[in-house]
Amino acid sequence: MQTIKKSEDITKVLKEGKIINKPFFKVFYRKNDLSFPRFAFIAPKKVFKKAVLRNRARRLMREAVRLNFDLFKDLSYDIIFIARFDIIGLKLQNILQDIKDIPILLQNEKNFN
Repeated sequence: MQTIKKSEDITKVLKEGKIINKPFFKVFYRKNDLSFPRFAFIAPKKVFKKAVLRNRARRLMREAVRLNFDLFKDLSYDIIFIARFDIIGLKLQNILQDIKDIPILLQNEKNFN
């Protein structure tokens, strides 16, 4: 699983990308010129005051994507997950279904373009 390293790339996705809203996170995505997806996982300091909570939120999202990476591997998108505060009390299984919906939505959009 590739991550987005450069802050310019993250900024570009946040400004020019499209949004999918889910109960526990927001997803910003933008087409890339690569043959594989790249990911970023963000837990804002404004929302999660403690580092422990930020790390837990990022870890949950990252693990859910890792377990479902087969669904993402053929997509050529930069994808950024931004955690919402409600993610904190959840177990991984609660997040997995929301993560599984993302590649389906992206595939549908690709078919319309």
